Amino acid sequence: MTTFLIIGAVGIVILLLSLILGDLVDAFSHLDAIGGEYVSTAVIAAFIGALGFGGALVMGLTGSTGWAIGAGCGAGVLFGAGASWLTRVLKGSGSSYTPTGSELIGAEAHVISPIPQDGMGQIRLSVHGHLLTLNARSQSPVEAGERVWISGRLSPTAVEVSPVAAIE
Repeated sequence: MTTFLIIGAVGIVILLLSLILGDLVDAFSHLDAIGGEYVSTAVIAAFIGALGFGGALVMGLTGSTGWAIGAGCGAGVLFGAGASWLTRVLKGSGSSYTPTGSELIGAEAHVISPIPQDGMGQIRLSVHGHLLTLNARSQSPVEAGERVWISGRLSPTAVEVSPVAAIE
């Protein structure tokens, strides 16, 4: 039973490491024959943890190593599949919302990279809870950290801005 508990603890350690270090499997995605969509560190950790703790539970109940291995593998497959499904659902739950030009005009933003005179910089603003970073052009230089308002749209990713101080 101790062996199964150690295997389960290894699964938890892998999960904790992936939370701290990021998805470890992504570093080897070029070697992945199944696809990163189905196999991730969370899936591997769920499989190993369920194998260990499920095996320990069955070993404690039945005393049979064979039954413990079978039940642990079954639990590992079920929990791994559940983690795979949940990971895909969470990764695919993004929003398809795209703000229109009319929503941006008149909105206030903060400059995150300086905008030189008649050059491009970057601004950041929040529209309906979505944080947007856009390229921005201004007729006068604007330093990072200053507030600006959007006066026009140049393209889907670029806008024309004016400093808020110039309006006040």
